[in-house]
Amino acid sequence: AMAEPYATMGAVLYNEGKFAESEEQFQKAIRLNPNYAWAHHWRSHLLITRGRPEASLESFERALALDPLSVISLVIYSTHLYEMRRYAEALEMVERALVLRPKGFVPLHSQRALCLSALGRHEEAVAEAAHVTADPASNPRWWSDAYVIYVLRRAGRQAEAERHAGRIMPTLSPQNNLRGFALAALDRHAEALPYLEHTISSGIARFFYQPLWDGVRADPRLPAVLAKLNITEEYALARQLLERLPRASAANK
Repeated sequence: AMAEPYATMGAVLYNEGKFAESEEQFQKAIRLNPNYAWAHHWRSHLLITRGRPEASLESFERALALDPLSVISLVIYSTHLYEMRRYAEALEMVERALVLRPKGFVPLHSQRALCLSALGRHEEAVAEAAHVTADPASNPRWWSDAYVIYVLRRAGRQAEAERHAGRIMPTLSPQNNLRGFALAALDRHAEALPYLEHTISSGIARFFYQPLWDGVRADPRLPAVLAKLNITEEYALARQLLERLPRASAANK
């Protein structure tokens, strides 16, 4: 038997929110071929969503050891390091990816802008964000637009942040979870919260850990949304873990 079908099924189940079944498929794939990088890559997504970020980072390190030139793996690894407040390491990973693919991949630029912002390097972050705002038609975008809105607002560029949000909102369908991320990035958390119900699994992990969403964490409606998505336990684990981590910098605020 080959590992690839099991890893693919694991990814499908993960995206459907069937976390226990997804883990079983990834374990089968890794038993069949411990050197299949994408099994480790996708399992890391699952682990961080289940409130196990340390195991997730280990899984990503394995994936990158097997496939060190994977730009997508480097970007996602940077994202997970950022979520663990390891901002300098996150920046290092995304810069490794930029050497491999210097042009044409919007998520690289938004992730670099996010890391620079977290390190308090706001003018550099704004310059990096310009690569995203200047290229609105480039795909894939993932969460790039929300990230640069957040970066611009943190740098005191509220008008620019709102202008970019105004450009992207008409391109998103009414229930698209990316609307919620953009609204949260604008600090419009009361409006952002309902969109969580439409958030895909990898977006859920970003919600758990990223400061972009901190304004919604005390909202009295949040427990009902978490219960509806069946992620109450995972959310509690993720938040407890973050509380134990040292804050890397006052720039996180």
